[in-house]
Amino acid sequence: MTKICIIPGNIPYVDSYFSNKNVSLILVGDKMLAQWSQSRVVVKSLDKIIDNTGLPTEYDLNHEVSQAYHSVMSVLMNDSAVYHIFERKRKLGYLKAFHFELSKACLNCIRIIFDNPVDVLISHNIPHEFHTYVFCATAETLGVKIIVLRQNEYFWRVYAENGMRFGDKINIPSSCNIESVKNSALQFIAHKKGDYDQAITKLEFALKQDYGDSLWNTKIELKKALKNKGGIIRGLYSFYKSWVVRRYFIEISKNVDLNAKFIVFYLHHQAERTTLPEGGLYNQQYFALKVLRGILPKDVIIYIKEHPRTIRRDYNEKYRGLDFYKELSEIPNVYFVNKLDNDFRLIDESLFIASVRGSVTVEAVIRGKNAVYFGNGPFKNMPGAYSIEMLLTNKGFINEIISGLHKPVEEDVQMYFEQAYKNSFGQEAKPEDYSNVELLGASYKELLGELIHNMDDIYSKL
Repeated sequence: MTKICIIPGNIPYVDSYFSNKNVSLILVGDKMLAQWSQSRVVVKSLDKIIDNTGLPTEYDLNHEVSQAYHSVMSVLMNDSAVYHIFERKRKLGYLKAFHFELSKACLNCIRIIFDNPVDVLISHNIPHEFHTYVFCATAETLGVKIIVLRQNEYFWRVYAENGMRFGDKINIPSSCNIESVKNSALQFIAHKKGDYDQAITKLEFALKQDYGDSLWNTKIELKKALKNKGGIIRGLYSFYKSWVVRRYFIEISKNVDLNAKFIVFYLHHQAERTTLPEGGLYNQQYFALKVLRGILPKDVIIYIKEHPRTIRRDYNEKYRGLDFYKELSEIPNVYFVNKLDNDFRLIDESLFIASVRGSVTVEAVIRGKNAVYFGNGPFKNMPGAYSIEMLLTNKGFINEIISGLHKPVEEDVQMYFEQAYKNSFGQEAKPEDYSNVELLGASYKELLGELIHNMDDIYSKL
């Protein structure tokens, strides 16, 4: 019988899934409190529960452990994502301890795997916390099969993927009927083709009600500062630094010239897994913009659309400081958009759009525009979506996209989304529920149940 290890992340899986005897180990981190749950989820296991915030600190070395340590550290030290994941959660002075912390975490993970042998590790999303990332990489290096549960193009639907480095989708038959698949795909496409205010998420709509088309509301931000969990002084300091950045942002930004030749680059909110580790080499978005500027004709403008949450949150220089905006503003013919312009209008009027691996890719191709992505997103077979690697290896391809030779064909887009729906798990949803996190949680639980129920057969094919 296949033994399974589960890293549940933020999804509150029900205990019944863990009563199966082949689930031999569950990691429980400090984020088991789901954002949409009112109480901490208690997970019960027939074996032991290990908290990844309190891993053991010592392990007796022997020949077998040293061999494993050598193999795993060879992988981890050549994986740039490991350092970046460590960096984003640590203060700068603490980074000096990186190699010691990595070595300790590696040995701790080897100990867990040696003491609790498993065949398969299931992770909710690509691991993006330091200990869980190291644990998954250690397990994979030592021969444990990794299955990652991921969201697909429909926010609330999920699928399983082989390996932690963006491998093939795992084929698990779903119960969708042909008519339901077609109707759901057409409904989703029509939703993204329609009115912008109707298509945005509930969170975005609520923010729009408070902020309008502006990135900043002094009264709202000051109230947030006075309620800062770190105290009023820390809140006011964060408010002031955010205000300084916001003022500079306004100085360097401009209105979009809809008559010019332009593309739009959508920045991600950071820190989030869509840039690290899913952005791969381009988790630093400055690098992505430099590469894009280099392959575009000089007369094509790049408008940068900042993520609204970036300026409306506690200031953190590691993600967006003044230097970030200064460096980008010095790139020729690159400008920031100074308001929260209607994204659909920007998409429709642009030559194409670009992002590391943002959901705007989906919106663009549905609206008949090309999209360029930099990260390891689920877009590699999407009509009209092209990786930056394709543009770099085919010198003239960027000009073909600009001239409109490769626009997504409507029939191909519909077929793609029908397949994406068919090959994923989740309930049918109405447009108003597309961004419902509870619906997403139910989809994860459904997929996990199918995986555990069919694991012996799935494992034999990994």
